[in-house]
Amino acid sequence: MFKKLMAFLIVMIAFTGIFISCSDDDDSSSTGPDTTAPTVWVAAPADSSEVISGLTVMITAGVSDNVGVTKVEFLVDGIVNWVDSIPSAFSYEFSTVGREVRDYEVYLKAYDAAGNVGESAKITIIITPEQNLEVTSPNGPEEWRIGSIQEIRWNSNTVDSLVKIELYRNLTKIITIVESTENDSYFLWTIPTDLTLANDYLVRVEGLSTTVNDYSNDGFSITNTPFIQVVSPNGGETWTMNTEYEIKWQDNLAEDVKIELFRASTLELAISDTTDSDGSYMWTVPNTLTAGSNYKLKITCLEGDPVISDDSEASFAITAK
Repeated sequence: MFKKLMAFLIVMIAFTGIFISCSDDDDSSSTGPDTTAPTVWVAAPADSSEVISGLTVMITAGVSDNVGVTKVEFLVDGIVNWVDSIPSAFSYEFSTVGREVRDYEVYLKAYDAAGNVGESAKITIIITPEQNLEVTSPNGPEEWRIGSIQEIRWNSNTVDSLVKIELYRNLTKIITIVESTENDSYFLWTIPTDLTLANDYLVRVEGLSTTVNDYSNDGFSITNTPFIQVVSPNGGETWTMNTEYEIKWQDNLAEDVKIELFRASTLELAISDTTDSDGSYMWTVPNTLTAGSNYKLKITCLEGDPVISDDSEASFAITAK
């Protein structure tokens, strides 16, 4: 009887061991429900980034999760603007067209397959006023002569510190006038003598950082007709009596020229009755003149029909020493 009882106990212990072993195996293979929320952040742009009104900025999400993110919501001022379910690149093209010029609060929500939701920190995107650039000269239908110095002018409210200026015909680029120059609203350009004479030229000015640009509204002409163009004094200078200055001009003439000084519209002095048309004349301002700020210079060709001449573009001043 005792032997039978011992045998029964051994069998029961062995069976219990098998049961415990099976139970342990089941526990080790079970993963349980997914309760971990995704982590999400705005990878780009940086907080407080500015974007010009009318342009688009790409908002890119950074995500991580223990299983995997299934979608990301892009919220602007608390409203879902876009939902992206492409795991390779969660992103949203945030267009500023039609939006007010102000700050916008942007954040993201990321979801996994189990419905867990992660939320990013908030960033600010600042929409700044629309930027414009407008060519004002040449704007059609000016006539500019080869070899002359001309002033290209434009208005700009862009953030560009530098601009590029190009010459076009029928919207086909002919030359780059200057690759980079200060965005200070004007550029002095000596027109090359090898350009084709035509009346359909346009100037294009473009901001180097914003690419905001504008063309002349209408075509202007490049010609080789005879001309004189006063370069200095051409307005705004102050010249002092008993001091020598260089009078400068451009021309494409073979004939001599005369140089005259006007005060308002009255001839004040014949500086030179005749001098070579070589673009330069040294003049000592006499102390017999009346100090004033309304002087202009006039240079006239001594031959030809019609008479070719040019005045200072604006008044300059003469002062006592």
